[in-house]
Amino acid sequence: MKQKVNLFILFSTIASSFTTIFIPFILLKKGYFIKEILLFFILVYFYSILNLLVIKQIKSIKIYYIYPISFLLFIIFLYKINNYFLFSLTVYLYSLYMSLYFSFRNILSIENIKYKDKTKTKTSIYVVFNLIGLIIGTLIGYFNVFSNKTSLVISSFIFMLLSALVVIKKYNFSYNKVHKFKTNTILFLFFDQLKYTIITFSSLYIYTSINSKIKYIVLVNILSYVSSIIFILIKKSKTINYYRVVILLSILFIIKFNTDSKNLLLVIVFFEGICRYVLENITLKKIYKDCFKKCLVEYSVLVELVKNIFRFLIMIIFYLLNFNLYQILIISSVLLAFTIFIKYDNI
Repeated sequence: MKQKVNLFILFSTIASSFTTIFIPFILLKKGYFIKEILLFFILVYFYSILNLLVIKQIKSIKIYYIYPISFLLFIIFLYKINNYFLFSLTVYLYSLYMSLYFSFRNILSIENIKYKDKTKTKTSIYVVFNLIGLIIGTLIGYFNVFSNKTSLVISSFIFMLLSALVVIKKYNFSYNKVHKFKTNTILFLFFDQLKYTIITFSSLYIYTSINSKIKYIVLVNILSYVSSIIFILIKKSKTINYYRVVILLSILFIIKFNTDSKNLLLVIVFFEGICRYVLENITLKKIYKDCFKKCLVEYSVLVELVKNIFRFLIMIIFYLLNFNLYQILIISSVLLAFTIFIKYDNI
């Protein structure tokens, strides 16, 4: 069962990374401005909230085949956008895919975690397969996203379909009510969405302010993934100070968005990748450890619901206050450091 989940994460990450990195650049090439790209993601989070509220009413999760189909339609329409109707339709399809995929991914991951004891959770393997998928998907996307759109659409759908076939008709998860949702976890998820905001718009800022070559953007992202994998392979100590990692990552982000040196940026990104891996691993442990197996479906859906509510609120505030990309990234980087005020034990 572990192998099936690992393959699911690998195949689906390869497919989704085709577009995750390149969506802003596809929209830019189609003539949309930064403000409209920001609106694209705000609407994604808003529709995701609505989708998750509907999913929350479903008594079990058996709709594995919908997320690859919604993903395929999303990619097709992404290249067809030429008016605001198609813009809105594309946004909704993307939100539908995201809502289903990440809820289902959480369910599978939590279900298959093996505990060494009641306090330790092994999540590194999921991060590794995710990173490998990101590297492969980014490279395939780079060679096809602008030059061979048909090949990209077909390739991405095949990988996403493979991820569905790995688990389809294998697992049906029953639905039970979550009786409590820790305040500490909610605060933790809020600050984690600041990191997500930074990651979402970091490449777009680099492209518009430092180096306007897609090749450089791809290099930056892959370097971040590779440094994470290197750290996983050489890490011996199992104890990591969460607070130090958060502060260090916040500082690295601030320096990153205040330099115009391409070489210094690459050095920063290398160490940023390590910190991001550590933080991602801690985040997964925090989320997965708090889940009760009997409430697996609702807990997983609630986690995604809370995430999307916070993403929507953060981004709509930035949008309404008319902040530019630099301001969004710096404010998010500074606020990320406030995570240290959340009581959290070292892992």
